[in-house]
Amino acid sequence: MTRWLPLTARILWVTCAVLILFATLKLYDGSPTSDAEILLIYGMLVLAFPIGFLVSLGLAGVSVLFNLIRGHYFGTSYVTIIMGWVGFSAAGYWQWFKATPWLYRKAQARIVAWRKTKNART
Repeated sequence: MTRWLPLTARILWVTCAVLILFATLKLYDGSPTSDAEILLIYGMLVLAFPIGFLVSLGLAGVSVLFNLIRGHYFGTSYVTIIMGWVGFSAAGYWQWFKATPWLYRKAQARIVAWRKTKNART
């Protein structure tokens, strides 16, 4: 793999994430029942797949917990949009650009070690 490919993928991923945030903020009309957050959720679920599902479950759990404590759910606001975006972005970035390369390197090292032991036995 060439060196420019991971950097290009990272730049494209971050650009898409920021564009999703800007589009969501642009579509938000200021009402607590706005559907603009749907764009954020679906867009970031695609970018942060599969860990995005865990993030959405976590955000839903926080919302339910807040309902139990305070008696109402979060409405859509600039704060909830940005908090959701930060959660999805951090998890997706970690997944694609930290955990995945680490797992790839670890798998490669195991394959090399396995091949060495296999060749040593024959």
